[in-house]
Amino acid sequence: MILLAVIYGAIYILAPEKIEEPSKASEHPKPESKPTPKKETQTESESKTIMNNSTIDEYLKSINFSGTAVVVREGKFVLNKGYGYSNRDTKQLNTPDTRYYIGSAQKALTAVSILQLSEQGKIQVDDPISRYLSEFPNGSQITIRNLLNHTSGIKGHIETNDVITPLELVQDIERRGIKRGPGKWNYQDSNYTVLSYLVEKLSGETLADFYKRHIFEPAGMNQVGFYSSFKNEKDRSVGYFLKKDGTYSVPSVPDLSQLFGVGNLYMSASDMYRFDQALSSGKLLKQKKFFRNVHGW
Repeated sequence: MILLAVIYGAIYILAPEKIEEPSKASEHPKPESKPTPKKETQTESESKTIMNNSTIDEYLKSINFSGTAVVVREGKFVLNKGYGYSNRDTKQLNTPDTRYYIGSAQKALTAVSILQLSEQGKIQVDDPISRYLSEFPNGSQITIRNLLNHTSGIKGHIETNDVITPLELVQDIERRGIKRGPGKWNYQDSNYTVLSYLVEKLSGETLADFYKRHIFEPAGMNQVGFYSSFKNEKDRSVGYFLKKDGTYSVPSVPDLSQLFGVGNLYMSASDMYRFDQALSSGKLLKQKKFFRNVHGW
């Protein structure tokens, strides 16, 4: 099993009853840390290490957690801290600013994008895919909702190491056809490859530009990007595979153009929290609509 860097990044958003009460010293910062919670911006508080709960901190150390952990209680950061190495060769440490590939968690952003287009009247989740892709196999029976919920019945693209365009991905998915009629759940990256292609087709923007204007900017996400710029990030992480003998190796991964819209995005743990907050607070979508139409990615 290949473990991308996202495996090492954890986001914790806990209800009050799920976290040990911080000490009074933790709840009330020393006078010299002047900013009040209302005036302190997320960027300011998330770019520094925060450790206001020693129980969680010691637990993560005890299990040799490697990554960045964010714990938020009632809108305030209890923990925002890096653990272990982002690069074991150079001994670079994980920090609150470390960027991780987020793997399939990217599908949540693609789902949001489709539902934003639905709110704009450009697509409906119960439309057949043939309305937008006339050559799609069994397209009159497969709906956008089937793609969102992994119940389309398509065979899907097989990843290679070749550079590929979004159009070529969709054409390959069409060529490979279907394995069954829609309705039965079967997790396939290709469902969201098609949805990502539709975001570009219906919006007239690249997926990167659409994410930026409709998700990153409204959510205040500023430590996020696509795979082509990852190598330029000084805080980038390296993903590792933990072998049975306890040693680590760097796994091979396909060219990430193969994972268009489904696994070619990176961000910090703080930005993942920002996305979650923007979604749950209604900045990106009406919450009930999102959870009614998407049952997993």
